[in-house]
Amino acid sequence: MDISIILSIAIIFIFMIILIIVICKYKNKINILNKIVFEKETDCNKVKTELQDANIKIEKKETDIKNINSELTEYKNKLSKKESDYNKVETELKETNIKLEEKEESIFNHKKVLDILSERAEETESTKSFHKIREIYNYLINKCIEYDLPSGKLFKNFDELLEKIEEAINFPLFYHKNIIALCGQFSSGKTSMINSFLGEDILPTSIEPTTAINTFVVYEKDNDLYIRNCFSGQTKVDKRFYKFVTHNFTKEYDKDVHNMVKYVSLHTQKLKYENIALLDTPGYTGQGQDATEDDSNMAMKGIAQADNVIWVVSMENGTIKNNDLEFLEKEELNGKDILIVFNKADIQSEEDIDKIVEESKNQLEVRGIDYKDIVVYSSLYPEDYKEGEKKLFEFFESENNSIERNYLEDLNKIFDEFVEYYEDMDEDLAIYTEALNIVKIKSAFSTIIGAKNKSIDNSMKKVKENRLNIKDFINDLKNNKEKCLDLLGDSLYSKNREEYNRHRKNLK
Repeated sequence: MDISIILSIAIIFIFMIILIIVICKYKNKINILNKIVFEKETDCNKVKTELQDANIKIEKKETDIKNINSELTEYKNKLSKKESDYNKVETELKETNIKLEEKEESIFNHKKVLDILSERAEETESTKSFHKIREIYNYLINKCIEYDLPSGKLFKNFDELLEKIEEAINFPLFYHKNIIALCGQFSSGKTSMINSFLGEDILPTSIEPTTAINTFVVYEKDNDLYIRNCFSGQTKVDKRFYKFVTHNFTKEYDKDVHNMVKYVSLHTQKLKYENIALLDTPGYTGQGQDATEDDSNMAMKGIAQADNVIWVVSMENGTIKNNDLEFLEKEELNGKDILIVFNKADIQSEEDIDKIVEESKNQLEVRGIDYKDIVVYSSLYPEDYKEGEKKLFEFFESENNSIERNYLEDLNKIFDEFVEYYEDMDEDLAIYTEALNIVKIKSAFSTIIGAKNKSIDNSMKKVKENRLNIKDFINDLKNNKEKCLDLLGDSLYSKNREEYNRHRKNLK
């Protein structure tokens, strides 16, 4: 054989062996790979199974979640309804609590009112002596009724004086103070003015007309609030109770109960004038505001109590209204210093203010009303009306003097006026008696004598009876005058006999 062929066969054989070796080697790897693939497939199938199981679980979970969401939605709706019910109950509870608080406050107010109205002044030797003066006053009234004698306004003056004396005995705080009343129509700004003087909103104001209570503001260190009833009883109260008494009292109680509260007294260090008592009077309603007699009476009581007056007019009304002018013309203001204050000046221009003031001066002059000055002021912006503020404080400075009230002289004067009144009446009846005598004499020559003489005799008999009654009453007046003057010494001047003796000596 050719060697080349042998070599070729050998080479092929070697390649075959190598190929077989390679094939065997790769077959082994393939088997390993197949094994690995099988294992992977197994793992994959396992994972796939697990995924399928997981998907089933997820689907179940989604179903559960849907069910839970559905339950949550249902629960949320129930919760929302519960919340609505809760809010409703909570609102009802709040309303109930408010009503309960209002009831509690109402009960507190009613109890406090009962305490105030039932309070009585302590009985002392001074008050006992004063009550004897009251007994004499009642005795004289009954005598007048018995004798059918006219009393005019003298008993009214007598009664007003006795009220002042009783006030001075039970509440000596006001006895030597200069009482300055702030008067005017409702909403003229009287209370706001006082608050501006004090530099603090101490007194409550009202946006609607109410028949309030007279309120005194005086300088005192105790900073307390007192309410006085018609029995001379005085009760210290909390300031939260103040507005109820001054503004809501008439809504809660009838007129008779309302009249049993005489006034409120606010003690404060904010008032810088120790000898002045500011009196905040109830505002009366003017024309077109359903004016009532009670409003006017309340205003007049304040004026009667005052030594001097600040008459407050709202600038929004323009010039002074006719109601104010009629009040300013009343006899009760005679002898008092009157300061006219145009409040709420901030709502008018300077030009309009000048016109209003000038026209008001003409109105006052035409009516013959005496006044100290006219002041332009604003309770809200006092710093913008310095001139008006200066005039007001100058007025207070001029009035900040202790007053020596001589009630002994006033009482003596009233008795003298009574005696003079009835002596004049007796003189008139004496003249009338003479006239009847003349008529009787002339009738004697008349052809018709009987009827005329009988009528004249009856008249003369009646006049004679009246004159005897008058003389008897004059004697009663003279006798009781001395008793009353002595009793006044034992009551009002019991702690100051020196002052009493001085006044009594001046009377003689």
